[in-house]
Amino acid sequence: MGKSYIPKDKVFAVCTYQLSSDPQKFSNTREKPTVFYKNNKQPVLNKEDRNLAKPFTCKSPWSLASSFLAFGAGLLVAAALMSNPAGWIVLAGAACLLVGGVATIAAANHKCTDPLNGGKWHLTHSSVKINGKIAITGASLLKCGSDGILTPFFSESAARQAAAEVASNNRWELGLNIVASFGAGFFLPGAFSGIGAAAGTAKISAGGILVGKMGAGYVAFSVLAWAERETIRGYHENLGELKDSETYANMNTVEGNDLIGLPGKPDDLFQDGTDLVNPPAAGADPSAKVEYLQKLTAVWKTGGLIIDDVALAGKLDKLAGLSKPQLRNHPVALELMNELSDPANHTNWRNSMRHPNSNRMNPSMVEDGRAAAAQSYKNNLQQLGKNAAEGVLFLLPFVATWFSENARASLAKALANDVSDVSLIADKPID
Repeated sequence: MGKSYIPKDKVFAVCTYQLSSDPQKFSNTREKPTVFYKNNKQPVLNKEDRNLAKPFTCKSPWSLASSFLAFGAGLLVAAALMSNPAGWIVLAGAACLLVGGVATIAAANHKCTDPLNGGKWHLTHSSVKINGKIAITGASLLKCGSDGILTPFFSESAARQAAAEVASNNRWELGLNIVASFGAGFFLPGAFSGIGAAAGTAKISAGGILVGKMGAGYVAFSVLAWAERETIRGYHENLGELKDSETYANMNTVEGNDLIGLPGKPDDLFQDGTDLVNPPAAGADPSAKVEYLQKLTAVWKTGGLIIDDVALAGKLDKLAGLSKPQLRNHPVALELMNELSDPANHTNWRNSMRHPNSNRMNPSMVEDGRAAAAQSYKNNLQQLGKNAAEGVLFLLPFVATWFSENARASLAKALANDVSDVSLIADKPID
């Protein structure tokens, strides 16, 4: 099927990395083009032309800047809530804010020209030369040096549809990454708790444990993100609306899907992956593990403990104020005594008893149980909030990846409505 060549100011560009909701137009990089479309104002572009009439607002520099700012803010908030924060936390937080500030200035002044000049046109019309260089057509894709892919649109309405949907998805991705980066900074100091003791027991340096935990996390999370992208792209190519989209298949080929790539944000390097490769031992405190399924499992378990606390408090409330003779044959007291006969039950209550009696319930045991149940409920409720927050924060990067992939798919879907009015056609646009 034929495709149009690309004249300057006649063809719109939509980038998979754009945050701005408007398309731009492809422009020439060469200073003195000599091949024009219909007049002397619209040079026909070749593979050396990697420029736009106006720059996009790109998610790449803004993602870096906002992630550093959010990560640093999370560290400083964590330090402010600690009674005796370590100096490294404040220093690291301030350093991240400084880097984020510098990166924000760079993002605000970011232009597409430099990364585009570091990019490359793919799927070119190599048998045709324009000013001695290989021609490009509507089938060609420009991969930017910042990793985005720019796609030609000839219809302004289709380009605007694509640009708006791509920008919306990228903004969602950016917002989720900001929240995830803040959470990673906030919970990072907690990841250091117990490392010193563990290092002494295992005869390994604390630094070695930390590097191992974070290294395993980076690899594990990279593999999971790779698998997510593969699954989404495989679905679109084989089952979804894009199964017949040549452009989408070409985008996947050009962009690729690296298994282990370079980190793009500071929190990428601070994911504890030990839970993924070393499941916790039986009986381990759920709060000692802070990642992935263990974190979500901890939410479930802690929720169950809260239910147990409420049930125990309800039973003990029925016994409040009763005398020893009244407690002796009370059915609830007998039920609780039977439960206490198992050492695995009501550990907090058992440990707090001032005057325990293994044969019958007494008023002091009831009072101690009510106090223990109330304190356990408070502790577990706090733990539930912490586990739930960390569990959700863990999932956010994967939700963000979904939005990133949806931006690419939205662009390819909008191309189905693209119609060219350029009469300069290449019969074999890719060769």
